[in-house]
Amino acid sequence: MSVALELQGSIVKHLLADVTLRGLVDKRIYDEVPPNPTFPYIDFGEGQVLPDRADCYDGRDVIVNLHVWSRNEGFVETKRIGDAIERSLHLASLSVAGSRVVEIAFEQANYIKDPDGITRHGIITFRALTEPS
Repeated sequence: MSVALELQGSIVKHLLADVTLRGLVDKRIYDEVPPNPTFPYIDFGEGQVLPDRADCYDGRDVIVNLHVWSRNEGFVETKRIGDAIERSLHLASLSVAGSRVVEIAFEQANYIKDPDGITRHGIITFRALTEPS
């Protein structure tokens, strides 16, 4: 199975277990956002998998983008959720089938206004280094 897909499942499980994050978005963490979702919520966005080859193994460098969506006025809610994601996932201990997550680290956060003028959007980026188990 794809290390990126396994990692996504592990991230969802980890975030759903975080009490602070659950207080902010409940269970609204999506791969495919349902029609007319309840705000705020998190969804998985673009990702990238790069080879990380060494003499003794072929690892992967996985880039994960988590998108935060809010309809509250201003960026307060969006940034609170983004901060909670960062605190929860940065250097978290995650497990995936067939691989070992050496490290998952926060890379950056971007906060923008959606073109609809109502929605606030955060993009929280992580890099995970994996190696075969």
